[in-house]
Amino acid sequence: MKAYLTNALLLPVALLLGLLLAGQSYAQSVTGREDWDYSVEAYLWGPDIDIEDADGSHQEVKFSDLVDVTRGGFMGGFYAQQKKWRFGVDAIYLDADERIKAPVEEGVELNNLDLEVWYVSPTVAYRVARYDRSQFYVFGGV
Repeated sequence: MKAYLTNALLLPVALLLGLLLAGQSYAQSVTGREDWDYSVEAYLWGPDIDIEDADGSHQEVKFSDLVDVTRGGFMGGFYAQQKKWRFGVDAIYLDADERIKAPVEEGVELNNLDLEVWYVSPTVAYRVARYDRSQFYVFGGV
């Protein structure tokens, strides 16, 4: 488990550090402008999923079941902001082992699934209002 976790975290950490260093060098080269603000966020999204089939039957995937078969994972984002503009990247990585079983239909089940998922979403936002304790952005991403 330790080797999987190390390998699973190596790429996301390397990407975030690369973005941070590239952004820092860019921020230093734009003298005379406002400084860039950077942030890195880690988060956890842990849903229970209830699936209703076309015939009305239900399947449930609990978050705890997913944690039991996870070899490694990462959820987080990197953001850079200057004046009213904010740019970012959200990334989710999940590597689950072969103990996953997925029912396809009554009496049929897929066994030994190996699941590796990457989700990377670039984002851009523009601040349209700023108050004492809050800000409002128009936000878009892919």
